[in-house]
Amino acid sequence: MTLLVTMRRRDFSADLATPRVTFGVERHSWRAIGGPHQATITAAGDITALWELIEALRCPVELLDAHGEARWWGYVAEVEVRVEGIALSVSLDSMANRVAVAYAYVTEGDVIGSRATTAWAQDDESVTEYGTVERLESSSSDDTETAAHLRDVILAQVRWPQAQVSITPGGAEAGATPQCRGWWDTLRWGMYDNPGTEAVETTEQIASIVAEAGEFVAGTLVESASGISGLEYRDGDTNAQVEIEALLARGTSNDRRLLAQLTRERYLRVYEEPAAGASDYFLLASGALRTAFDTALAPGQCPAGVWARLKDVLPATLDLTRLADPALVFVEGSEWDEAQGRLGRIDPRAPAGANVSGVEPV
Repeated sequence: MTLLVTMRRRDFSADLATPRVTFGVERHSWRAIGGPHQATITAAGDITALWELIEALRCPVELLDAHGEARWWGYVAEVEVRVEGIALSVSLDSMANRVAVAYAYVTEGDVIGSRATTAWAQDDESVTEYGTVERLESSSSDDTETAAHLRDVILAQVRWPQAQVSITPGGAEAGATPQCRGWWDTLRWGMYDNPGTEAVETTEQIASIVAEAGEFVAGTLVESASGISGLEYRDGDTNAQVEIEALLARGTSNDRRLLAQLTRERYLRVYEEPAAGASDYFLLASGALRTAFDTALAPGQCPAGVWARLKDVLPATLDLTRLADPALVFVEGSEWDEAQGRLGRIDPRAPAGANVSGVEPV
């Protein structure tokens, strides 16, 4: 099976023309929180065209199966190009085009350590090109003028993605690797503050955060109101993704977690974690995952946020009366391995306080 890679222009207006490049897919993954998570794409072709892939940063990407069904969607977060003995990589992680600095200062009463934050400064050209990427820096001790100067220095240095060069003696075949991430990742780009002091339902708060800080999220679809309220105040020191994840973790009045996934249309779908039941998947002793109808997964399908039931694994004589049901596994995420044509990794949810590694099917 071969997944088709499609890219669009940054403004979503039209397909990105790449006539001299052939794309392939190595792997892609989904998570219960966020939906499409990561995708690794390979590219081969004309050397000049490979270099031009650097210009695809922040371009929308979709992976389509043979029937035209989208199996993954997100954006290009990093591109590495390899030509002979040189590898050059450029990542959006290295940039910020809107910067402020939080600093400690001495008040008129000689009180040391009072907190202040400079006004935000932004580079309009970079914002127009890539979207707003905010960064709040900190300084241990400054006056207002010095902190503002530091802010401007940082902005000048990071307003564009930075390139890193590595040398590989002996050379390598020319190629490129676009690394992609789901749109959920862009919620890290916006800091969120709210001066309000009211108690507001957590799902309403999530919708408000998305509306203010989710530049590339079209809106919020709340399928399950939480029934839980909390203070809406936020001090602006934390990004939108962290704030939303904290609200999701508070769960619902049914004592279940809230999950959230970005749809293909970039709406954040918020819903209650499902209960185990008739829709459970099956997890075989080999580590393979099968649908609730005990059929193979569709090519490119990455289940996440679902329950799986161990099938033909535990002996019938095992006494489970004093255990939580060990036959039930919550699939936190999974990764599709395109070369093998199957799931290459399944990540079960860890018990509270534990760290559980993913299961690799055999």
